[in-house]
Amino acid sequence: MGPPLFFGAAVAPAVFRILPTRDMAGALQSPILTRACWFAEASFAVLFLTSWLIGRWWQAPRLSRSLMTRAPILGMISAVVIEKLLIPPIDRIRTEAPGLIDNLPAADPSRALLDRYHRLST
Repeated sequence: MGPPLFFGAAVAPAVFRILPTRDMAGALQSPILTRACWFAEASFAVLFLTSWLIGRWWQAPRLSRSLMTRAPILGMISAVVIEKLLIPPIDRIRTEAPGLIDNLPAADPSRALLDRYHRLST
């Protein structure tokens, strides 16, 4: 949870504030966010494995054991959804858009779709 949280709270806002266009900032964020998703997926896999092993040897209530394994599964699913279903369409919109996203009118379909995907990913 650490790297994605740090990315969302510190890195992304700073990059969008410092770089001259949102298009440049978005192009920089995409590979960073993809790698942050990889770290999150690996972390959730380790957490699931350790929770499952502890649950096998530890005589905890059934609810505690099920929560220990289900929470990492939900985290893994959310990281995979962001990586596989949200980042590629955002990149595709950015490359197919005529000119910079910043210069498109707010009513432009590609800008509206990009805003929608961005809201879903955050």
